[in-house]
Amino acid sequence: MLTLIWLVVGSATASVAGVGPDLADHYNPGKPFRCISDPSIVINWDQVNDNVCDCPDGSDEPGTAACAQGKFWCANEGHYGQYIPSFLVKDGVCDYDVCCDGSDEGSEVCPNRCAEVHQQFEDYKVKVESQVQQALRLQKAMKTKAQVAKEEEGRTIEKIKKRLKRMENEARETRDSRDDVREYIEWQSDQIKQLQQILSSLMKNHNPNYNDAAVKNAVASFQRLDANTEVPAIPDLEKLGNSEITQTPTFTGLIHHYMKKITELFGGSSHNEITSDPQKLPPQYHRYKEILSRHTSNPINYGEDDILRAATNTVNSKYGEYNYIIEYLQSIRQDDTLVGVFAGYTPESNTLHYAQGDKCWNGPRRSADLKLVCGPEENVIMVSEPEKCRYFIEMTHPLACRALSENELRTSFEVDYENLE
Repeated sequence: MLTLIWLVVGSATASVAGVGPDLADHYNPGKPFRCISDPSIVINWDQVNDNVCDCPDGSDEPGTAACAQGKFWCANEGHYGQYIPSFLVKDGVCDYDVCCDGSDEGSEVCPNRCAEVHQQFEDYKVKVESQVQQALRLQKAMKTKAQVAKEEEGRTIEKIKKRLKRMENEARETRDSRDDVREYIEWQSDQIKQLQQILSSLMKNHNPNYNDAAVKNAVASFQRLDANTEVPAIPDLEKLGNSEITQTPTFTGLIHHYMKKITELFGGSSHNEITSDPQKLPPQYHRYKEILSRHTSNPINYGEDDILRAATNTVNSKYGEYNYIIEYLQSIRQDDTLVGVFAGYTPESNTLHYAQGDKCWNGPRRSADLKLVCGPEENVIMVSEPEKCRYFIEMTHPLACRALSENELRTSFEVDYENLE
């Protein structure tokens, strides 16, 4: 890229060909000339612009192409004066984009076109500034949308935190309730065992010849109870079990079955394990935990004012033989091929990064960098593959626009040669 120096519009041409106003004091016709970068080197005036390079810096040949490192001043009156590399001098080409007055070639070869070039520049300036203003209005709307999205995300995260807390509390309450049930059943079991021992002792030791109707009835009733195959399930206990009783129960067998089931459900666990054991919490809990972890441990940089949050649309753009489907915060596809999923954003260069795309044949998984450049519409304007299956995509987008300085406008301006009069 050429390094150009712009000066004011309408600056006068120096008396020596190729000399700019900033260096004019070094050139005094008829007097010895000192090389600008090394004043110890002195040459005669007739050696200036004689098409022979005598000074190391080429300052003795401002108006010729004799010195490779030389520079030539184009006054460009009516437009913007600037230096051009000396190799463009007398090459037979009218370089109106940098030397609109044609002084690098002479008016007989390149007539002065500065008036037309400057008008083109002014038209270009109006067009660009209009596009930038339109883009800035769109950016303002995007920032408003992004702020709404950010606030909505914040509310969603707070809801998730509250739901997680509620699930943990409910799990603890359920655990506490189960502990109460277990304690109650253990107490009931102990009571039943004691009653069983009393009745068993009575059944074993009573005198059947002793005509006590109450004792006889109690013994007979216990015998029938212990052998009863029609004992109904106890609802609260049945809910605690995950399997059915596979054989006909006796009364005492039923008690032992439920005690075993309770031990399986509660044995060995503590209250503190309730939030770490995945079996004790619903599936939604772990999904919410994952969302919260991603939000807090690896937050996305959405740029200034979180503006990238507003890029929620899908763009279909044709480039070459492929159609590119771009969902900025989701993925990029090249027709049916996944180029990559969104992996981050670098605001300084307006570049979005994508990774973990479809695997290339005999190569790595696809990935891409999507660089946004200023433009009124969203269109892919360039695709390259600097490395195998790693793509660089350039795309116009209002998001990348900003107000340009006068010098930036001049540098980006290109002369329309076809429409020069």
